[in-house]
Amino acid sequence: MVNKLFSIRRLRTCLIFTGVGMIFVLLFLIFFKDEKITDNIERTRKLALKSQNVVNLKELTDSINEPLRTNPLKYNNKNEKGKEGEDETLEDLYNNNKLDSEVERYEYEKIITEDNENDREIEKEKWENENGIIEEQILKSIKENINKKMKGKKKGGKKKSGHKKKPKIPVYNPNNNNTNTMSYSSNENETEKKEETNKKPKETLDFSTKEFFKLYHKGPNYRDGDDPKGLKCPVPWTWTDDEEESDIIVMNVLDNLFDIMRIEDYDYDKSRQKLLLMSMESVSNYDVMVSKKDKFDYFIDYRLDSDVPIPYSYTFFDFSKTPVPTKYKGLGGRGLAAVFISNCAARNKRLEFLSELMKYAKIDSFGMCNNNKNVYDEDIADSSWNTKMNTIRKYKFTLAFENSDDRDYVTEKFFQPLEVGSVPIFFGTSNIADFAPPHSYIDAKDFENAQELAEYLEYLDKNDDEYEKYLEWKKTGNFGENLEHLIEIRKFNSICQLLQRIKGLWINPYLTIWDRKDVPENERACGLC
Repeated sequence: MVNKLFSIRRLRTCLIFTGVGMIFVLLFLIFFKDEKITDNIERTRKLALKSQNVVNLKELTDSINEPLRTNPLKYNNKNEKGKEGEDETLEDLYNNNKLDSEVERYEYEKIITEDNENDREIEKEKWENENGIIEEQILKSIKENINKKMKGKKKGGKKKSGHKKKPKIPVYNPNNNNTNTMSYSSNENETEKKEETNKKPKETLDFSTKEFFKLYHKGPNYRDGDDPKGLKCPVPWTWTDDEEESDIIVMNVLDNLFDIMRIEDYDYDKSRQKLLLMSMESVSNYDVMVSKKDKFDYFIDYRLDSDVPIPYSYTFFDFSKTPVPTKYKGLGGRGLAAVFISNCAARNKRLEFLSELMKYAKIDSFGMCNNNKNVYDEDIADSSWNTKMNTIRKYKFTLAFENSDDRDYVTEKFFQPLEVGSVPIFFGTSNIADFAPPHSYIDAKDFENAQELAEYLEYLDKNDDEYEKYLEWKKTGNFGENLEHLIEIRKFNSICQLLQRIKGLWINPYLTIWDRKDVPENERACGLC
């Protein structure tokens, strides 16, 4: 019993002394703490946060004095008086024992050790392909080094003043002949930039050097019949039925609309083949000509500023034909004007205007729309074209109402009455003057309404002298430069002219000497502007 009590008293005494000892230790740490130890503990905590990807920018930037170096392999050393001294290399600082901390000495020794390894190719791959891992490994090494110091002897001393600079991440430099020296980079993307520099530029398809062209087209439309094998062209070419061996794939909105609408998915070899879009249909009716323009390389269409214009002024038109004498026009029960319209779904309200005009003037409509007249037996010919020409030549006026008001969209409806000497009454694009001889037509949109137009037509019908002024150009042979340009441009084989444009042998004169200068360059129809 006595021994048991004695043991209890001894245990209490030990506990008291232990408690007093702990109090002294705490007081010692509070009043006589080692600044270095406390700093290392805090630094260890911050680095641990960073290595765990804990994002606390204020703590990481304000509390960790991580050095930055502005010049590879150099420090700007300061002497005791605070004046800047000469730049010293990292090797000099290491040899003179001037590195700011043991951490930097550790990193330098680590670099030298790794640089002297035998298998340099493995090390190269590591630095080039795992650049992001290197920084993580450096932080891990710093953390381990601090932990070792904490476990070892606690060294006192004053904290060094001055901003410590962080060593830059080592990057393998294959051009460096010194095997004991690494290059440094503060830019983590330097390796990627080197790889981009070493990439070979993509080979561009240069058609200007080709000597022979093969063109592929699926469909019956838009094939010039004057030179189907390209034998008359300064640049030899031919059609081919094999799309894969072709150089240029030709599409148009009549034969290939489905492919054009899905041109992004069209399967062809972009490295050696080009796409050509042809059309004589208006943009309003086929908006893919604009919406898919950036997918095509070349353009041949009715617009005068395309790569090769193909206006409706066909070469077979004979504008020098003598018209029927005025006194013989309108005979046999014929009206004041004739019109042929079979597309009743036009979006430019031409039928509404026609219907209104027919209220005030006698208009003979031979088409499917607003039809009120059948063709005279004496005018029927071997083709619908010739039948129409025989019909309208006996009328003073012919309505040339287009199904679209798009710029440059002027079809055969306008040129047919010009050939036979029936004054065209035009309804369509506002730039009709670019296609007509001087004082040769009447623009329906120059009048306030259909009634006003009808009154003017009645005036001309009763005044032959005034009417015949619209035919003066045929008598004098003065077609005007606008019609002359259209006649000249239509003499060319469109495919041949395009190939010459590609080779730099020709350029559309509507883009140069005939430039109307009223269309912004970014709105032109050409691909090779």
